Amino acid sequence: MISKTAHIFVVSKEEEAYFELVFENEETPELVVDEVTFVREFERSNDRMTMISSAFDSNYGWEDEPPHSLIDEINDYHRDSQTLEDFKQFSKTVEKMNNIEYVLFAVDSDTEDWGDYPTYWYDAKVFDFLKTRRITVEWRGTQESFKAEKLIQDPFTEETAKNLIKSISKERTDQIDLGNFMLKGVPQGRIQEKILQGPSEAERIAIMEARDKATKEQIERITDLITIVDDIVFDGKAFVFDSLESITVGDEYIGSDSPNHPIIKSVIEAGGLLRRAVSGKTDYLVINTHAYMSGAGTKCRDALIQVDKGKNIKIITLENLMDILGKK
Repeated sequence: MISKTAHIFVVSKEEEAYFELVFENEETPELVVDEVTFVREFERSNDRMTMISSAFDSNYGWEDEPPHSLIDEINDYHRDSQTLEDFKQFSKTVEKMNNIEYVLFAVDSDTEDWGDYPTYWYDAKVFDFLKTRRITVEWRGTQESFKAEKLIQDPFTEETAKNLIKSISKERTDQIDLGNFMLKGVPQGRIQEKILQGPSEAERIAIMEARDKATKEQIERITDLITIVDDIVFDGKAFVFDSLESITVGDEYIGSDSPNHPIIKSVIEAGGLLRRAVSGKTDYLVINTHAYMSGAGTKCRDALIQVDKGKNIKIITLENLMDILGKK
């Protein structure tokens, strides 16, 4: 199935916050949230946005590709858009919430076909902290699921999220709309519930402290390893870019890992090689230090793994690289 949009809805006793993100460049987010860990950690976490971000991965199933999370997508494609500002506001609201009751994750698509029938779908996971459970909703519909005058482009909306939470909170899950798509006479929409074991208070604190310490240590290590270089011999060297800003040239959208990106193109013209993921063969990891949560991403994590293996990866800033390219 083709999935384009990720949705998050967080509800506390006092307030609620909703955010959605359309993944660009044909990225297809999937829900990969670790359910037991999530229900154990989220409510008392000091870094809820990392947990929310890692619940989505558009590289899921690709063995040679590191995860591409919600924050990775924002850093790659939305750094200078209103989407980033909306995400920051959403983050501020969620991080300060008390008495969290529900967290909903969803992905949806309006572009997939089953056979000769145009179909529309969404998958949602709702974490109910009041009853320590997870409820999965899989909605499968056809064009007749919508009113004739409604454009088929939003199987899941903020209203959908609110209606799901309302039904779950009132114990009316049997009334949740699961769509009208039938396959050999069998409805394809479904709903499932699973009770999740919560942690003790001591376990919650220990898990939270361990995760926060690991994130902080990664950022500190990356910062300490940044090197200012005077020159680069580009010929045959492998470059990985962390959080490079995507751009639009005329009517052409150029992604952050595209060889047509002006900065990457300059590196390639100088003899360098572009790589999307960090490996033992990476020569330079170029970090955009102005990106949101710079140093905390998967590329930086993988660079530290290679450094610990003794690989000679140079970590430099985007500004440093630009200065060198300007002298060429």
